[in-house]
Amino acid sequence: MRLRFSGGAVEAKHGPYAGEHELVASFAMIKAKSLDHAVELARRFGAIAGDGEIEVGPVVEPWDLGMVPRPPDLEGGRFLLLFKADAASEAGTALDPARRAKMDRLLDELAKAGALLMAERLAPSSRGARLASRPAGKRTWVDGPFAESKELVAGFSLLELPTRDAAIEWANSYAAILGDNEVDVRPLEEPSAPAA
Repeated sequence: MRLRFSGGAVEAKHGPYAGEHELVASFAMIKAKSLDHAVELARRFGAIAGDGEIEVGPVVEPWDLGMVPRPPDLEGGRFLLLFKADAASEAGTALDPARRAKMDRLLDELAKAGALLMAERLAPSSRGARLASRPAGKRTWVDGPFAESKELVAGFSLLELPTRDAAIEWANSYAAILGDNEVDVRPLEEPSAPAA
């Protein structure tokens, strides 16, 4: 489900979709009873963040791929909320203090309820690199900033590495498995100080 927030109104669009605006600014992985419940939680994030777009989708689990049986007592599942980038996030602009305080309260509430599994904000794409395909099958790394990608986000990995070059080296190996898919390397923003 894609949720577009504009002037207090919310437009919801069901998948499947073609790639549209896929440059990610931040994400949250949540535990929810259903897609509807995950969308309800995403609406709470969007009400605080203001105008923008959030994509909500289930995480593909090993049992979805037939690798293991689904646990019989499992209720609901994990969902990923992708918060799309805009000019402010690409400039590295933080939420204003009042919104930041509200967002921190929501994150704390969801964490205490066991619904928030992780949340991270990406650094602007100007600090990243993209492995893109070129004509004749050649793949090259391009430094950011990036125009928004039109490819759908299929997955992500979080790595703790000492440098961007180390991340790129790892991504080269990973990309060899993926074939002709685009791969971005982006650092995470350092956590901000808690709101007072």
